[in-house]
Amino acid sequence: MMACLVYCRRLLPLLLCLLTLLPGAMEARAGTPAGILRIGLEALPDTADPHRIFTLTSRTLSAHIFEALTVLDPEDRPLPALATGWEKLSDTLWRFRLRHDVTFHRGGRFDAWDVAYSFCRLSTIGTARVPLVGRVREVEVEAADSLLLQLSLPDPALAENLSTIFILDAPTGWAGHYRDSSCDQPVTDKAGMVDDLTIANGTGPYILTSFSPGRRATLRRFDGYWGRKPDWQQVELLRMDDPTDRNRALLSGEVDLVNAVMPQSLAHFADRSDIKLVHGPLQRSWLLLLNQRPGAFPDAKANPLADVRVRRAIMLAIDRPMLAERLMMPGAEPAWQLVPSGHSDFQHDLPRLDIDLPAAQTLMRQAGLQAGLSITLDVPEMAEKLGQVLARSLSQLGIRTDIRVNNLTANHDRAQSGAFQLLLVSVNMLSTDYTGLMRSLLGSVRLGAGYAMLNYGGYDSAVMDGLVTDAMKLADDDPALAEIYHRVSILEQADVPLIPLVHTGRVWAMRASLDFPHRRDGLTLATDVRPTGN
Repeated sequence: MMACLVYCRRLLPLLLCLLTLLPGAMEARAGTPAGILRIGLEALPDTADPHRIFTLTSRTLSAHIFEALTVLDPEDRPLPALATGWEKLSDTLWRFRLRHDVTFHRGGRFDAWDVAYSFCRLSTIGTARVPLVGRVREVEVEAADSLLLQLSLPDPALAENLSTIFILDAPTGWAGHYRDSSCDQPVTDKAGMVDDLTIANGTGPYILTSFSPGRRATLRRFDGYWGRKPDWQQVELLRMDDPTDRNRALLSGEVDLVNAVMPQSLAHFADRSDIKLVHGPLQRSWLLLLNQRPGAFPDAKANPLADVRVRRAIMLAIDRPMLAERLMMPGAEPAWQLVPSGHSDFQHDLPRLDIDLPAAQTLMRQAGLQAGLSITLDVPEMAEKLGQVLARSLSQLGIRTDIRVNNLTANHDRAQSGAFQLLLVSVNMLSTDYTGLMRSLLGSVRLGAGYAMLNYGGYDSAVMDGLVTDAMKLADDDPALAEIYHRVSILEQADVPLIPLVHTGRVWAMRASLDFPHRRDGLTLATDVRPTGN
């Protein structure tokens, strides 16, 4: 009860919080009509375009409507989806066989040209939005049901990564070729030129019937779906960014499942026979990106974040255990490295990055910034509290922080364009490929296509580039990889290309009459929700 009183600071949230703890709260359940599933989500995207942004939130909506060549099961293992199978012909050449029996929601037949078109469209919008696109050099259509993917770099996790490339219906008569990030036939429906309901023409198990950007999505089961028919005729996805509202909605029967439980309610929910909790693994890493590019501070003679002493000072001023506590996510772990402690490539002999204000203040003096500086911190709406804690930490160094709260689309646009100074982002572990993390987050743009896809801060180190390219030459089971990963982790703490803050998991809560497998990727999909016993 005291946790609830501390959390709910204003009258209405306090009343709602108290009501959820009353023994008879569930007796008022309105109940969900048969065949309808209502899900309360911490966020919904501002667009239904599956190529517009690349976030957990956007993929949660897109995966109901669209499909990729492959799909990940709840344990991140790749399974056939629009592809029936695949074979590796060489380190950089793969063949995919496609399904014959697939139609789009509006009646078009799926074939290999739709895959080529989707790669063309993604490259037109911007390849950095989906990192894999930059590693596929060419999509060659062999036949309607067969295609070749030529890679610019070896990618042992190609089947897993293709699960993020959603396929759209190519315009009638479109027969272009995708190679070297360009197309020989124009893509006409560029992002922003079509409305959400028009672009939402996929092959997935659900049809989007109404959409309020960032607020609500209503979906109807697609009767022509080639795969297993979902259990739910209709699905409603509702944005409920306030955790108290999500809890109240579940207990009152307004929704059947929520994808992020407020910590104060865990013990209470665990004691109830009519609520089921599902705990997921640590799979989201919150990172602080530091823009080291010239011009990031237009009013200053030089970019202070280009000075490694300033980056190290910021790193040492942050109280990570406090961040994990204030984030109030079950099992949240302070982040000393890019990956959580349970990851196979976590370096157990590296020192913890404990807060050290005297050392941080000394570094600021050495950088000539003993008077501090003014800086802008961009944060997504769902992490506003995290941004406030960060700002308080930086104030101890005399850093005056202006927090700018963005919706998810705007936050990713700022990352993509470099229009930020400090930027808070989350990265979901889509696979255990540490080499892929190095290539995307730490490699520089000088390495060429396929590198630096998520290196939004412009970090550029010849030493790091050498380690990344060395790792790319080795097979996954080569013992030399472990030594490279160790050296990368040491350099990461010394150079501070970015700052890991906290690793979090997810807890779903639902009616006890439902079953739902925790997903390592954090997605909340109606197709995974089954009535108990089905």
